[in-house]
Amino acid sequence: MPKEAAGAYLRHLREARRLGRPSVANMILTSENQIKRIENGEVDSRGSLLLAFCHAVNGNAADLEHLMHNLQTTPVDGRRIAQEWLDAQTRPITEEERLAMKTKVLDWLQDSPDLREMSQEDANRRKLVIAGLRRLLQRAPGTSE
Repeated sequence: MPKEAAGAYLRHLREARRLGRPSVANMILTSENQIKRIENGEVDSRGSLLLAFCHAVNGNAADLEHLMHNLQTTPVDGRRIAQEWLDAQTRPITEEERLAMKTKVLDWLQDSPDLREMSQEDANRRKLVIAGLRRLLQRAPGTSE
């Protein structure tokens, strides 16, 4: 039941974000009926449409991929995983989590080879991650740059 689980995931996020089917359909350039069919697991839609839907409701593509590739997932799993994603986005970060994240990032930066020693693809990926971290730090309360 992967299609049903993925549909339940997307519907739960859409409803939690108080988005109507017409507005999501408009955002991703499809019909309201197609949104309804995806949410009900009635259609095996193309990946680009599912990813656009996921992006429109601020979902997690990794969660959607898990639901689509695990044949044992159910709509209950889809709703549960969507709620966990919503909770993770709204729950304040604890001091313990902040320190763990800081340690992980510093370890990653120290363990990575010099950009000149990396493949072009890895170097570009690393630059994107660093740029994203800089943007996050600029927006974080209590930081000054």
